[in-house]
Amino acid sequence: MSHKCFTNNKCPYFPCHAETEGVDFNCMFCYCPLYALGPNCGGNFNYTANGVKDCSNCTLPHQGEKGWEHVINHIGDIIRMTRDVKRGQEDNGNKIC
Repeated sequence: MSHKCFTNNKCPYFPCHAETEGVDFNCMFCYCPLYALGPNCGGNFNYTANGVKDCSNCTLPHQGEKGWEHVINHIGDIIRMTRDVKRGQEDNGNKIC
């Protein structure tokens, strides 16, 4: 189980979310890999007036093993998305290194 969850309470930004007290807080996904999925990430986010995704109210990827499972269950979406972007660039004559 240790590969799914760890808490870095010595991090200068910890706690980075207000709702962390008494929670099995997982720092594994300090930067959420699902950010790129936009509205399909499944988390609690908002868009700023500038159109930037704001995940500061989302603790889903930090919820112990539950958060780990959520990210793992959606990582295939990230893989498909990047594969589709690469194919689109190759179709336009751009070589991807």
